[in-house]
Amino acid sequence: MSLSLVLSGVEEAMAKLRAMAGQVNDTALREDTKAALELVAETARSLAPVDSGLLRASIGIADSVVFDSSTDGRTTYVGVLMAGVGGNRAGYKDAYYAHMVEFGTEKMAAQPFLTPAWDAHEAEVIDILGKRLARRLERSL
Repeated sequence: MSLSLVLSGVEEAMAKLRAMAGQVNDTALREDTKAALELVAETARSLAPVDSGLLRASIGIADSVVFDSSTDGRTTYVGVLMAGVGGNRAGYKDAYYAHMVEFGTEKMAAQPFLTPAWDAHEAEVIDILGKRLARRLERSL
């Protein structure tokens, strides 16, 4: 008993997969993630209490390469960036106290700005990422 199998269209399928890989890569995904997270950063900036303006100026989006098995080495952050990280607009100073403002202390009530910003836009961020990824995949076909 002999079995014969013929596959056709393999080269075409492989070409389409290669085209998809060109559209959906680390650089493209970071670009899409940053675009989607900008909504969160804008809202956090608008909610951040202002004294000197340093906290508000420190809110941004940055890429990080962290050699950590849970992140597979790449992470995009939205939040209060330390000086010199991800284009921190505050320059050389750090808003080191950001967590105390967000969560409060024994002597100071919390004034959340990041958590409400994320909560307000979580579904929208996911929707934007999904649509941008779908557009990239459609372009490759």
